[in-house]
Order: sequence, then structure tokens, then C-alpha cells
Amino acid sequence: MAGEVHRAIRCARIPAERTFPTRAEAAAFLAGMQANLDRGAYVDPVARAEIFGEYAMTWLAQRDDLRPRSAELYAGLLNRHLLPHIGAVPLARLTPAAAVGGMPVGSKAGSGGPPWPRPTGC
Repeated sequence: MAGEVHRAIRCARIPAERTFPTRAEAAAFLAGMQANLDRGAYVDPVARAEIFGEYAMTWLAQRDDLRPRSAELYAGLLNRHLLPHIGAVPLARLTPAAAVGGMPVGSKAGSGGPPWPRPTGC
């Protein structure tokens, strides 16, 4: 099948990076993409290029639902705790473990951990 292969995979349209001469090759590509998604190995090409610091600042600027003091607090947390350590990390490489592990020892007074509770059930 000539042309791009598109298919809804977990509510997302992921375009193929190339075209396929046969339907069988397209199906094999799609099966590989689904396998990567299932095991968590798929890396979004857009996220691969986007840097956490840029994403975070854009996210904060777009939060028009925040009160001024909340926006100021979030900006302070980003600037003090996240951007210095993981601001230059591409989103595709950022994991919860990298975010928590990238925090300096003593971020929270006396705990040696980040200034927020660790998520449970992960």
C-alpha cells in the first residue's frame, strides 16, 4: 500500500516516518509501533526535540486560570528546584525517576529528597 500509514493507537494518531510499498510492510511497521507503545519504548518525535525548561515555561505562561500568587509560586518552584537540574533535559529522556533522582540532596530540609511527596503506586 503506497502512502503514509496512519492508525489510531491508544487514542493518538502516529504518522509513519516513511511510506511502504506493500500492505504487509505497513502492517509490520504498525505492529512494531504497537509493541514499542506496550513496553513503553516509543519516543514521540516531537517530545524528543522539546526541552523540559521550554515546555515548563510555556505551560506556566498558558495557565491563565491561576491566581497571580499561584503563578508566582509555581515559577519560583520551577526556577529553584527543577530548571537548574533538569531544565535542559529533552522531554523524551525525562522520567519520574530522573526528575526525582536529579534533585540535589537536601532539597527539602533534613529529608535529602525533593520538596514534594513521592508518588505512590508507580
